[in-house]
Amino acid sequence: MGGFQVKRLFIPLFFALMAGMIIHRYGMEHYAVITGSVISIVLAVFTVLTSLAVSTETSDRAPENVVLGRNLTSKGFFLLIIVFFLLIGHQLYGQQIGKDPLSAFEGSQPIILESYIERVQERDFATDYEVFSQSVLINGREIPFREKQTLRIYGIDHGYNGGDRIKISSPTVEAATPKEREVSSYDLYLKSRGIHNRLQANPADVELLSREGRYHEGFLAGNRWKAMEFLDESLQEPQNQLMKSVLLGNQGFLEADLRETFAQTGTAHIIAVSGLHVGILVIILSVIFKTLGIGKKLYLWLILGMLFLYGSLIGFPISMVRAGMMYGLYIIAFYQHRPYDGLHALGVVGVVSLMINPLT
Repeated sequence: MGGFQVKRLFIPLFFALMAGMIIHRYGMEHYAVITGSVISIVLAVFTVLTSLAVSTETSDRAPENVVLGRNLTSKGFFLLIIVFFLLIGHQLYGQQIGKDPLSAFEGSQPIILESYIERVQERDFATDYEVFSQSVLINGREIPFREKQTLRIYGIDHGYNGGDRIKISSPTVEAATPKEREVSSYDLYLKSRGIHNRLQANPADVELLSREGRYHEGFLAGNRWKAMEFLDESLQEPQNQLMKSVLLGNQGFLEADLRETFAQTGTAHIIAVSGLHVGILVIILSVIFKTLGIGKKLYLWLILGMLFLYGSLIGFPISMVRAGMMYGLYIIAFYQHRPYDGLHALGVVGVVSLMINPLT
């Protein structure tokens, strides 16, 4: 009789994390914490007792009973891990949902945020910007504050573009998850992208400090801006906007009507870096390296390194991180001379992704 085994451990762990997050999402957290704690205690006692029972077995005991005792211990330990991951999912979701970076400055008006514009989206009555803040100024004291926010400026055509450095005086601050109402799908979407506050301001409260700044220092960011400038100089509109969106995974370069066209035709995934892009890039690089006579053991790592550089260049969107992690697991399986289990790899990626950000 064989012992108890779980062949694809990360799949039940993934579902346990998801279950904990769903419990928190739909307001059952109080019951879940109490129930999970009681079950964990019972399973822990059960596992310890069965372990002690197995360790005190006599030599004349039937082998079937010995295996059965060990199976009970293994099953108890496995269920204990499942409940533990369920509680972890519940806790991580609560921390992410409740995050409100600007709450630390509540009651300290006026606040002046110095920010760089990342994305621009025009609406009928206002313009929405995604801004990356650098600092806040409170009572004459500048405090570092590196966070993403959305900024709505009423009216349209303010003349601000991506990369512009602006100063926002006394904005109206709204947390993406107000305590007094249910979390909306849009709130969840913003928080999944690391945006925990929404700002609103009148045009008179926003001042342009400089044009086309670089809100991230470093080699990769500099090359990102050079690539954008090259496409702007080499192509006419809207081709340059389309190429920037496809290569950099940023729909903010596109005009509203063009974004709507992609959405209506079901092809919006083309302008969001995802597994499709990673797969195409891997195939192209594989063909190039094979043509150059580079061995597979080497070019697998070269491709992974290039994926990492590309991810750094575009800000590591979660869709690309997932695809890159699965490719990394394929490399590990290749070096271990083991078959690649795509379903289990998906479970591993799911667990790691949710542990980093439960809203992804």
